[in-house]
Amino acid sequence: KDDSGIMTTIDSALNASASKWMKEVVLTKRSDHIIRSVVTGDPNLKVSEIGIPCYVAERLQISDHLNSWNWEKLTTSLNLRFLEKGEVYIRRKGELLRIRDMEELQLGDVVFRPLNDGDIMLINRPPSIHQHSMLALHVKIPP
Repeated sequence: KDDSGIMTTIDSALNASASKWMKEVVLTKRSDHIIRSVVTGDPNLKVSEIGIPCYVAERLQISDHLNSWNWEKLTTSLNLRFLEKGEVYIRRKGELLRIRDMEELQLGDVVFRPLNDGDIMLINRPPSIHQHSMLALHVKIPP
């Protein structure tokens, strides 16, 4: 028995729901972590990468949940942030806090850190009528 008709129906239903989700949630929702810029090509980047200038990467903040798996990586990154800025913002139990000492960090905190190489960023090419105008690319911060 040929089930390709059933699979085609399921695939089209999934694509329709994904398209509806894209239009209703992603494209119409307000977000605070946005930057608008002109994108140019760079022959030194891979096809799956986007170059983000250092000054932009420092202004865009990523929220990371601090846990035992990423404790060392995040504290190393935050030590540099403490040296440069003297403070780091975290969210603890729904409250936004500014900390000035690494000793104040606790497991379970949501830490706001700048973009790093390898982070995944969602790129939008207007007009955003359908899901094909959005790409997920790895961040590469040029030296």
